[in-house]
Amino acid sequence: GGVAGGVGGGVGVGVCGGACGGAEAACFQPSDTVRSVQWQYVGMGRGSYETGQSYSYVGQGCGSYEQEVVEVPTGRRCRPLCLGLLAAAAVLLVIYMVMPQNPNATTPGPTNVSPFDCTDATGLTPEKIAACCEDESVNPKPDFCPPIPEPPIEPTPPPEPPIEP
Repeated sequence: GGVAGGVGGGVGVGVCGGACGGAEAACFQPSDTVRSVQWQYVGMGRGSYETGQSYSYVGQGCGSYEQEVVEVPTGRRCRPLCLGLLAAAAVLLVIYMVMPQNPNATTPGPTNVSPFDCTDATGLTPEKIAACCEDESVNPKPDFCPPIPEPPIEPTPPPEPPIEP
């Protein structure tokens, strides 16, 4: 039989309800549809169906009615292209958030960096001991460093005896 009309319900209905100016059609597509048949009078001898107790197909151009199939979308899903664009935007946002605000700014490092691995006590040489123990950036000091002598405690003089008159 002939089908007049087409898909009803439109792309403009759904997530934005048409308020997005049609932009919703770019990213959202119907996921499910409800299909119904409607009958439309098109004039004597212009349709393919006639009515009695029900509609009967009588041939193209021999009836007075035409069958119209109407599909109404009931759900929406995001198109794969839009999902990709959304993911790319999220990645760019994360990169922007992680990047330093001033790329020319540098963080000063320690001024005295030892060329030795001061956490490893193997292969001790006088140079390694001196470098690791004198480097102020190495903290805490390794066990192989000699203890730092504490400053001597000056003895306090005994109190002077009271002077008697």
